Amino acid sequence: MKEKAEIESFYDKFSDTQKKIAYNERHFHMLDRLLNLGLQKDSNVLELGCGIGVISSLVCKVLKTGVLVATDISPKNIEIAKKRNANRNAQFFVGDAVKFERKKITYDFITLFDVLEHIHVDSHNELFSNVVSHMSEETKLVVNIPNPEYLRHLHNSSPESLQIIDQPLPLIEILKATELNDLNLKFFETYDLWKKDESQFMLFEKRTEFTVHETIPPKQNFFRRVQNKLERY
Repeated sequence: MKEKAEIESFYDKFSDTQKKIAYNERHFHMLDRLLNLGLQKDSNVLELGCGIGVISSLVCKVLKTGVLVATDISPKNIEIAKKRNANRNAQFFVGDAVKFERKKITYDFITLFDVLEHIHVDSHNELFSNVVSHMSEETKLVVNIPNPEYLRHLHNSSPESLQIIDQPLPLIEILKATELNDLNLKFFETYDLWKKDESQFMLFEKRTEFTVHETIPPKQNFFRRVQNKLERY
């Protein structure tokens, strides 16, 4: 497993690459995902692995009375993120997502946008345990990762393009850790961004006691509806 200091050093240097790329389609797509899930001007968001604060800046434009709390393992990334998001409802901290604590706020959203694949899988149980400790029953945990098949392709075809930790994460591996930490998978999608089936998006919520609601009658069978119409003539 990579040492923390080695990882910090990599991302301190990687921040220069991120600055050159700045905004791209992925960042706006992540914002759209949050908006579709109900991000509002008064929402509180915890962003784990914020990098140089690009998605942070988009979220902050939506937030008016809500607050964004963001963390990254790289001190240089956080320095850049603070400058990018000055005078906004944002708090930035240097810290490891696995151990980060900021529990005085009730979060509506916790995000791991293209972060999970960069945290060693042996730490995922501890990571999700920490995430759950920051969640209420209403908190939405949103995760975006590269399709593991796409990452395997990159490992074979262009390993130089990968980050210091860039592991393929089959869904079954993620579910092992989320199941241990009482998280329910509410939504999963493999989708196209720049390449077909390149990315995967997941929504988790904290597991709660199952409540039996009144049964909703099933919609009338299509052929029965057609028959009913024909009987009217």
